[in-house]
Amino acid sequence: MKTNKLIPFFFLLLAIIVLLASSKKEDKIVDAGDAPPDYIPYKTGNVWHYLAVPVSGDSTYTATLTVIDEVTENSVELALVKEEDDKNPGEFSLFYYQSTTKSLLLHKIAEYNSQHPDTLVFEPATPATWMKIPFIKDDTWDVFAFEGDPTKIPLVGAGLNLDSSLAGLNIKLSLTGKTVGEETVAAAGKEFQAFKVDLDFVAEVPFGGIKIQIPGKLGSFWVVPNVGIVQIKFYDMSRVVREVRTLTSYTLN
Repeated sequence: MKTNKLIPFFFLLLAIIVLLASSKKEDKIVDAGDAPPDYIPYKTGNVWHYLAVPVSGDSTYTATLTVIDEVTENSVELALVKEEDDKNPGEFSLFYYQSTTKSLLLHKIAEYNSQHPDTLVFEPATPATWMKIPFIKDDTWDVFAFEGDPTKIPLVGAGLNLDSSLAGLNIKLSLTGKTVGEETVAAAGKEFQAFKVDLDFVAEVPFGGIKIQIPGKLGSFWVVPNVGIVQIKFYDMSRVVREVRTLTSYTLN
C-alpha cells in the first residue's frame, strides 16, 4: 500500500461532512464571479507529472495524475482520476471527483495492486469535501471523520501512517481543511500565484485506559485555478515535512 497519496484520500469510511460558515466578504482572495475558475480542471485527457522528493534522502521518483474518463453515477457527473508512479509499478489508484461551485467532493477511491487479486474500494455514505471553493483566506471546513482500527485507514498521506502497534485499537480521527492564503510557487518552469490549503487531523487513541489526543498535519497543497495542484508537502507525525512533490509538466485540454 502506498503511503503518500496526492489526494486524500484519504477520505474514506463513515464520512461526516459539515460545511462551516464562510468568512466575511472582504476577506475573499478570489472572486468566483459569474463563471468561476476551474480550480482543478479534471477534464478527460488532462495530465500532471510531479517530481517526488523524500526528505529522508531516498531516491526521487515521478508521480502522475491522469484524468482517464468522465462518468455519470447516480445522476452525478464524476471525473475519474488515475494516480500512479514509477516507484511502485503495477499499482495505481482511481479517484472519483465531483466539482461543484462550492467544493471539490471525493465520492470513491479504488486501489489496484498487481500483488493482490482483490481491489480495495471505499465509498463513503456522504462524499468527502476535499476542498471548499472559492478559496477564502482563513476559511475552514470539515473533511471527514473516521472511527475504527487505524491500520485499516488506507490511501492516506504519510502523516496518517500510524505505528503498527496501534493495530486493533479503536481510534477516532477527524480531518479538517483550511485555506491559508496565497503564495508564490516555482513549478513546471514557471512561477505561480497559488492558494495554499492545509489538511490537519486530530486522532483520539486509547492508551492504558486513557484517551490521548494526537494532533497532526496530513499535507499542504498549493492550487492554481485553471491549472491544478502545483506543489504538495506530506508530513510525519511530528509535523515535519516528509516528502515534497512539485509539478514538473502538465497537459490540459
